[in-house]
Amino acid sequence: MSLVKKTIVLSDKGIKGHITVVRIGSSVGAKVILTEELDTGTLYLKIGLSPISQHIIKGKRLELALNNTKLAQNDEIGAIIIRQGKLYAAGGAYKTIKVDSLEQNLEDIEKETEPTVTEEIKFEERIKRPEIQDYPKGKDAKQKIFDYSNEHFKDSNFYIKQKNKFDEIFTIYPANKELEEHIDDSKWVTVNYDGDDYYVIGLLKSNNTVTHIVYGVPGLAGIYPPEETLEISDWLPTPTRDNPKRGYWLIFQDAITGNITKI
Repeated sequence: MSLVKKTIVLSDKGIKGHITVVRIGSSVGAKVILTEELDTGTLYLKIGLSPISQHIIKGKRLELALNNTKLAQNDEIGAIIIRQGKLYAAGGAYKTIKVDSLEQNLEDIEKETEPTVTEEIKFEERIKRPEIQDYPKGKDAKQKIFDYSNEHFKDSNFYIKQKNKFDEIFTIYPANKELEEHIDDSKWVTVNYDGDDYYVIGLLKSNNTVTHIVYGVPGLAGIYPPEETLEISDWLPTPTRDNPKRGYWLIFQDAITGNITKI
């Protein structure tokens, strides 16, 4: 039984949510998750060559059974949500959707996301921007995450300049509640890249302001990363009863300067 899973990010001057479309065998369904409550809106959804479908959405979530809809691996997905005759959010291949009642020109939408991301595509290939392409790739991801250097992160006010991209990452990937419980005033996501292998990305805050971006990989106490990167890595123990040596090797990046730092 074949599985295809695709996600698009919804935005308009900020992240508004995301839509995930899944095909299992011949059945296609979609889940819409918004970042805020919506009184009443209309969702226009275009999947591949299938006709545009129209749905009423209220609140923050909507689940759809898309009968007579086909979804292939290479199909584009586009979506537009309209509220009170005006654009609320758009994502993916939204330009393929024509809505006569829309009062503003879709060409002027301030896009902050790339069109479509797919479950089968590696994380760094999903968001085709130079800054994101430098993230770890494939089976060497655990090694490469330690090979970051300050030359990649020289922009001042780094987090503010890259905020839209981090918003995408924290919208698409699942939260890591374990790390959020270990570190106060932090937000984390888990990025799977090869079966059960994964790495984590976190944001540390002080007085509701992001102070550090953190990249990490799981490890065991006493097993160290390469020597050239050990100097810029910090060990965070997260022991469990079954595995008392488990934890994460973390690299901290200053949110303002973008420089790698120690905590």
